[in-house]
Amino acid sequence: MKWILKNISLDIVIAVALLGIPLSQRAFSQQVTSTQVVTLRVMELNTIDLVGGPLTLQINTIDDNAAQPNPAIDASTKLLWTSNGDARKIAVGSDIASPRFILKIEAEKSSPGAGIAQPEVTLSDNSPHDLILGVQRSAGSCKLKFTALAAVEKGTGSESHLITYTITGG
Repeated sequence: MKWILKNISLDIVIAVALLGIPLSQRAFSQQVTSTQVVTLRVMELNTIDLVGGPLTLQINTIDDNAAQPNPAIDASTKLLWTSNGDARKIAVGSDIASPRFILKIEAEKSSPGAGIAQPEVTLSDNSPHDLILGVQRSAGSCKLKFTALAAVEKGTGSESHLITYTITGG
């Protein structure tokens, strides 16, 4: 009988031990989690691009009635911009502080909702001049019309302007 009890006890111990393995695995299996903070930052993004290459405006005719050279005009350049900022403007400037001849620039046909084109700007010094106001969280475009003028008393010659377009606070 001892042997039977011993064998039964041993069988029970083994059975309990075997049955206890899944129970102990369940008891020890825990869900483990971890957390992380993710911060999204969108920086102010401003881009300007020009479609059209270098221009040469050549004044080569004179108006008989006004006795002044006729202006040279070109409207083949397109200005493209994108800004996700608030209250931006596009300014234009030349690198020539005291130009001999007159160069004017005008933003024509600005895309709707992307800014307000200002009246024609005369680049008479090397300071920036407002070209488009009200650029705000938009992508836009416009044609640029360049006009070159020369008074008879200024004679002949040439000037090369380096034109800079800048998106800035408005």
